[in-house]
Amino acid sequence: MRKLTMLVVVGLLLGLVAVPVSAGHDRPFKAKANLVSSSEPTFIDLCGDPDVGFLGVREVWTGTATHLGRFYEHTTLCLDLSGVPPFEPQPQGPPLIPFKVYGEFVAANGDTVSFEVENGVFNPLTCEITNGGFEVTGGTGRFDGAQGSGMTAFVRDEECNASALRHTGKLSY
Repeated sequence: MRKLTMLVVVGLLLGLVAVPVSAGHDRPFKAKANLVSSSEPTFIDLCGDPDVGFLGVREVWTGTATHLGRFYEHTTLCLDLSGVPPFEPQPQGPPLIPFKVYGEFVAANGDTVSFEVENGVFNPLTCEITNGGFEVTGGTGRFDGAQGSGMTAFVRDEECNASALRHTGKLSY
C-alpha cells in the first residue's frame, strides 16, 4: 500500500510539472500561400462606404505554414480609392492606393489564426506594395488567444497581380 501511495504522489507531482513550457511564448512563424481565387472589387461592409471610394476584394489562398501545416487563407482586401485621381499622368507622381487586409488562416483541422494588415500602400504604376506588416488578432482551437506580428512579401505576376504571399514573423499561443 505504501508503494502505491508513493506512486500516486509521484504521478501527481509529475502531472503538475508537465505543463507545456512553451505556452504563450513567441515562436517563429513562416507561411507560403498561392492565390486560388479573387472577387471583383465590390462594396463590402467591413471596408467602409463605397460612396467615398472604399471597395473590397475577397481572396482565397492555399499553402503551408509552421504550426498550421496545410492551410487555406481567407482575406478581405480593402482599397481606399477616395484620394485617387483618375489614372492620368500626375505631375506629383503616381497615385498611391492605401489598403488594409483582414484575414484568417484555417488549418486542416479547422483551428484558425486571425490577422490584420494596416497601413498598406499600393503603387499601380510600379506594382510596388508596402505594408506596415501584419498583426495576429486572435484565433480558435489550439490558437485561442493567439498574438503575434510579422511581415508579408508579395510575389507578383507580369500583370502586377499578387500571385503568391510569403509571411514571416512570430506567433504566440
